[in-house]
Amino acid sequence: MEGLSESVIEVGVAGLTLPGQSTSGDRHIVEPFSGGVLLAAIDGVGHGDEAAMAAEKACAILRAHSAEPVIALAERCHGDLRSTRGVVMSLAGVVNSAVAPQKAAQAILDGFSKGTDDALVLVARYQGCRTDGNRENNQ
Repeated sequence: MEGLSESVIEVGVAGLTLPGQSTSGDRHIVEPFSGGVLLAAIDGVGHGDEAAMAAEKACAILRAHSAEPVIALAERCHGDLRSTRGVVMSLAGVVNSAVAPQKAAQAILDGFSKGTDDALVLVARYQGCRTDGNRENNQ
């Protein structure tokens, strides 16, 4: 059996700009970093140019700091986007980790939940893509 190949993540994205608007505030990133990849769906608050500017600023922040934990990224964006309309975003850091996903999820929840809202933490362990020469067997 061959070893792990270069990691592969295949994504699809579709977007729509509202009629009468020249741009959308919706953005996404797929940013590889050593040991994983950061995925984000970002929606600038409102419509048009100001929403797009907020979303672009969030993208720049996330790309520049992609290897940081997602909680730190959310906090960084929260602080750095105060001068904009703001964004709503979903972040996922997919990493190769020796820590069991359940233990990692519980540690994140224990460390950051405030007890004032419902919360859900999902942790998945990325273990690369095994290659055996036949792509169909790897999916």
